[in-house]
Formats: sequence, structure tokens, C-alpha cells
Amino acid sequence: MKERIRAALHAVEERADAARRAVKRKTGLRDPIRPRPYRGWGAGSTLHLSGRVLEDEGVQDMGGDLASRVWAMWKRYESDEIPGARLEVRLGDRSRRVEADDEGYFELAWEDVPLEAPWTELSVQLLSPVNEDQDNPPVPARVRVPGPQAKIALVSDVDDTIVKTGATDFLKHARTVLLNDASSREAFAGAGAFYRAIEAGRSGDEGNPVFYVSSSPWNLYSLFESFLELNDIPLGPIFLKDFGVDDDKLLKEGHTDYKVDRITRLIDAYPGLGFLLVGDSGQKDAWVFEEVVRQRQGRVLGCYLRDLDPSDADPEIAKIEARMRERGTAMLRVPDMAQAARHATEQGWISDDARAAVERATDGRQAAGDQPDASRR
Repeated sequence: MKERIRAALHAVEERADAARRAVKRKTGLRDPIRPRPYRGWGAGSTLHLSGRVLEDEGVQDMGGDLASRVWAMWKRYESDEIPGARLEVRLGDRSRRVEADDEGYFELAWEDVPLEAPWTELSVQLLSPVNEDQDNPPVPARVRVPGPQAKIALVSDVDDTIVKTGATDFLKHARTVLLNDASSREAFAGAGAFYRAIEAGRSGDEGNPVFYVSSSPWNLYSLFESFLELNDIPLGPIFLKDFGVDDDKLLKEGHTDYKVDRITRLIDAYPGLGFLLVGDSGQKDAWVFEEVVRQRQGRVLGCYLRDLDPSDADPEIAKIEARMRERGTAMLRVPDMAQAARHATEQGWISDDARAAVERATDGRQAAGDQPDASRR
């Protein structure tokens, strides 16, 4: 029954999208078509790049009054994708061609290419379709590559781990998602300093990569990227979900399965790195981390859960912590990133100076009421 309902919904979605595109073509109202590559990642001599081809409707991630922010969020979700778009990805004098799927998504795994740390620069050129009256410059793309001294990879959740969204409170979360842009979303104290410390490692120049895995839809990608930049949190590949209704989309894939799959893929791609996992106590991240450790025992160095409610000593999470210890991986519920930094220093993952910087960032923000830095707005 569920499969028949999904198939019917997919058919309706496809017909509606096709009708909208036909109207835009006939009326000449189609906006410029642009490829939007997401930050990719490189492992060994293989680069992974994905993105989407959409009509560019001029949505801004920052600025504007309430009505403008609501309009921008609506346009993010009501995106006009370009199915079957053809593109060329260039790396120096090399090139590969790729075609977008029915939802405008494209994905490329390009083997035997030279990769430079920390970022390999590429370009993506739209080949077709192109509006006759639009310019069509190549779009830059970047692929994150661990440095030769890298020892650790950090994989972090987003909602209520680095940015306050109230994901466990439906109304608060909906208000944050719908009404706030990148500049008005609030980062947790010390998050940027701690992630930069992990990126630098104990020696200060390890070049450890940082990845982000969230159950939010790809429509919010640029918003998350702008938020990271604005709050001086290390940039890295962001893995989000496609909420389509057809069989090869992720509507039917649960929160836990989705995150476990993405994290274990990264672990497999970097056999020489240990992994740190960071999440929160409110969205089943403890269950995700336990399953990852079970499937890839010995590869996860430690897990940190931002404790959203210290007064709630969840017995289920306590049981998971005990089982994790038996497998040789510590999972800590931490009230802030300063405590995580102290543990990371004890383990030899970051330096004493970096720990002190995280503590200063945490204490300073909390003393100011944990408000965002106004200079970054």
C-alpha cells in the first residue's frame, strides 16, 4: 500500500513540475538556469562532487525584513529544478560530463585525479539547457581534501549541535526555520573554536577535515553554508536529505538509517583517520553513534553529545554510554564545548592553547547571555 501511495504521489509531482516548466518556457518567464555545486570531498585520488541545477530566483541568505525572510524560505522549498541538465566538470585540463536526474541533482565520483589539500578547485559549466538571453559563466566548486598530516575527521550534526533551532520543540523549530536567515540564527558558544581546534589538531597544522550530516533538506544548503562562514565555523562538505517521494529518494529512510549510512561511508573512505562524532541529546544521535560504532568498531575515537537538558538524565542514553564504553569508545554528554575541549586535550587530539581558546570563547559568550556576535551580522 505504501509503495502504491508513493508511486501515485511521485506521478502527481512529476506532472505538476512538467506543467510548471512548460508554462515558464512558453511565457518566457523562466529565470536564469544555474548549477549549484555543493562542497565536495576527496579521498585517495577520487573526488566526490554533487550539486543541483535550478532556476536562479535571487534568493538571499542574509538581510531583509520579516516578509523578505519568509519569501526567501518559501522560494528555497519551492525550488524550480531542471531535470536532465547536462554539465561539464573541469579540473585543470581534465574534464568529465555529468547529467542531472529528474530533480535536478547531479553526482560525480571522479577517480585517478590529482587532489590538493586543503581544497581542490574545480569548475562546473552548464551545457544545456541555457536560456538564450542569459550569461553562462562556469561556476567554481571546491573539494575538501585532508592534509598529509591529518589524523582525525570530525563529523557533526547541525540542528541543536552548532546552531540553535529547537529541533525537539516543533513550534520553536518551525519558527526558527521559517523566519530566520543565516545572520539571525544563533550559534552555540564555543562551537567554532572547538571545531577549529579539531581541524588544527594537536600540532596545529594537521589539516583534519570537518563534515556535517543533517536530516534537513538540501533546499537549506546555502543557508547552512552562510551560517558556517558567518560564525567562523570550519567549512566542510554538508550532507543533507532529498525529501522526494519516489523509490530512490530518502522520504522513506529514517533519521537513524540515513545518518548511519553517511557516516559509515566517510569512515570507509578514510581508512587512515580516526573519527570524532558530535551531536546532541535530543534527536537520537546517541542511537546513531552507537550503531556506527557497532558497525565500524575501532574507528570512532569518541562521541560528544551536546546536552540540551542537563536536568533530564535519560536512562536510555546512559545505557548506550555504558555499551559504548564496553566497545572501547567514550560517549560524553557535555553542557558546552569547553568540556568537550578539555576531554579532547586529555586524549591528545588538540593542544592546551586550543583548549584555552575554546574555554574563552565559551565563557565569553555565556557571560554575554550566549548572544551572537553582533559584528558578524
